[in-house]
Amino acid sequence: MNPVFNVRISMNWGIPVMEMEEVQCRGDARGLPSEALEQLRRRAVAAVESGSPQGQVAFEFGVSRRSVWEWVRAYRLRGEESFRPARRGRRPGERFALSEAQQQRVLRVVVAGPPDQAALRWWLWTRPR
Repeated sequence: MNPVFNVRISMNWGIPVMEMEEVQCRGDARGLPSEALEQLRRRAVAAVESGSPQGQVAFEFGVSRRSVWEWVRAYRLRGEESFRPARRGRRPGERFALSEAQQQRVLRVVVAGPPDQAALRWWLWTRPR
């Protein structure tokens, strides 16, 4: 894995100074496709079940120790079905953040005119004039 750096530039007596700090960069398994996530879970659990410490498995697979612990626990409770990722988040059209009435009100306010006419302090949207 290539090193990753945080870079900070500050001014010291009018001269720019660049400070670099190497940081540890790990992948994020949440962005993996379902099939890849399932395989990752299977491999991690198999490594733990074969005797590798959970911390070492987490490091080698680039995930948190808690994730490995949860995968192993789920496998021991539910078996093979625990490897399949569950659907995350809201389903389309389900549980909107605003009620239908609130959505209609926002739409009316936006269409009616600029934000200052709606008694909003900041310009939150732009419209052709």
